[in-house]
Amino acid sequence: MSSPPIIEQQEKCLDLLKEFKKGIDQQVNNFLNNNNNYDNDKQNLFELLFKLRDTQGNLELMVDDVYLKPIREIKDNVSKYDIQIEDILYEKSMLESEINDLQNLNFDLNDPKLGISSLSNFLKDKTPQQIEQFNSKPIEIQNVERLEWEIYQRKLKSNKLEKLEKLKIKLNQENQRVLGDLEFFENKLKSGLDIKKSIEPFQKFITELPTKNPIDHRNTPILVDAPQPIYILYHELAYFKEFFLYDSFDIELLIMDKEKQDSINSNLVHRSLILPSKIYISLDIKKNSNNFKIEFYYYPNLKIVTVLPLLNDSFENGQKLLENLDKTDTGLITPNLSNNFISKNYGKDSFNLDDLKLYGRPYKWAQFITGLSFLPEITQENMKDKNFHIHDFKPKTSHKILFDIINSL
Repeated sequence: MSSPPIIEQQEKCLDLLKEFKKGIDQQVNNFLNNNNNYDNDKQNLFELLFKLRDTQGNLELMVDDVYLKPIREIKDNVSKYDIQIEDILYEKSMLESEINDLQNLNFDLNDPKLGISSLSNFLKDKTPQQIEQFNSKPIEIQNVERLEWEIYQRKLKSNKLEKLEKLKIKLNQENQRVLGDLEFFENKLKSGLDIKKSIEPFQKFITELPTKNPIDHRNTPILVDAPQPIYILYHELAYFKEFFLYDSFDIELLIMDKEKQDSINSNLVHRSLILPSKIYISLDIKKNSNNFKIEFYYYPNLKIVTVLPLLNDSFENGQKLLENLDKTDTGLITPNLSNNFISKNYGKDSFNLDDLKLYGRPYKWAQFITGLSFLPEITQENMKDKNFHIHDFKPKTSHKILFDIINSL
């Protein structure tokens, strides 16, 4: 078995030192015996000293590399291991502290604050044998099994909720698509819809508008004080708007201001005879860039309703539109024949609308839709006609009149 390198070097150094001592002794003896060889001995001595210095340096390097360096590495590794051991000991102390805290903690899964399913719910799907086996386990194991079951149940609910969310998104997208198709179809239908032609086949069957949503008098408190014809007409117009869904159809129930009342000809002897009711109706219809405004006034003493039309702020154009609805009903003659007798009592030969300066004209259709008249005007020709029957007469309804007006715009 060979000796370690450091021992071999030590042996070499020892041999060298022995050789060096032997050489010195020899040189000293030679010097003592023969002084003539002093210079040569001196030179040999210096050579031996240099060899000794080189050998010492090599020995120090070898000792550092072979012995001291591994020792330093070992010391460094020991320091690292000491640090790791300190960390592990600290973690150990923390875990022991947490374990002690958990052991001292009163943990109850049945606490409602935790939101954990009840024990009965956990055991409901288990067999009696499984329940007995579960009850025989330590409370810690029971808690762990219940918590694992709770996690599983919540995962199931989470997956179900995720599926429902995806289904909701899909249904919303489908709903949006259907609504888009319906809107496109509705717009296309409206663009090619002729209201007059589409309604005419059904008009003979429409005799009474729906009244499923009665008018709320709280929104129009003055309606309670309105005279009967104005009351009836307001309902007719309101139900027409509701039934046919006209957004550009505005109805207002107004009270005549004092200035408007004073504008009535005060020079008339019997001014009270032609005073209209203070409450009147204003109707605005917008179509094809036209604004058609109609005001309805009721004269209690004359028992007639007058119509004041304005087409784009023009009274003449408004009257012309209403006259074109029915050439036989121009509103120039009072539909109430008793007005002529009233005029004679006050010295007038006939009832002249121009002299009285009423608001608008008393069209016959206005009397029909306000409930003032249900009978036709019977002429002598009608009396002679055997085929004429008064029960065949059907007055124009409010929706027929309104559709005629709307389709004329």
